[in-house]
Amino acid sequence: MAEFGSLGVLALLGIRALLYLPYYFAAPVHNVAWVGHLIGLCTAGLDLPLGLAIFFGKRWAILLTQIWLWLSVVLSIINGVYFAMILGSSKALSYVATISPDLIIQITLLWLIWLSQSKRFRHEPNA
Repeated sequence: MAEFGSLGVLALLGIRALLYLPYYFAAPVHNVAWVGHLIGLCTAGLDLPLGLAIFFGKRWAILLTQIWLWLSVVLSIINGVYFAMILGSSKALSYVATISPDLIIQITLLWLIWLSQSKRFRHEPNA
């Protein structure tokens, strides 16, 4: 059942990223930050195909989604530490405020996937 919840959240994250994509193509300034945002949106757009693969029952999609979510969480934490050490605490707080909603979603999805794979929540019919 958690797979269907994962589908909805992954689809939301993927669609949101893909809808922001035209804005960044039309942005007046194209610099290093622009390229970073563009790459970030394109990779976040991968959430939609992962969610659809989970919906269609592909077991590899759940494993790939877990890897993807763990990478996202770890990279967010590394970036937060980088901003705190290099750019100062005000930039770090700004970054944490920006990414915290997505970070909470990613951690919750990892937890739901873990719960859905535990034996306690599996329904096995009596033989």
